[in-house]
Amino acid sequence: MKIILKEDVKGLGKAGAIVNVAEG
Repeated sequence: MKIILKEDVKGLGKAGAIVNVAEG
């Protein structure tokens, strides 16, 4: 499971980070 930071998901913000972690 890889953690995506807000800086990495850029436009998605916190929500995108949470989704990416869940999927990862």
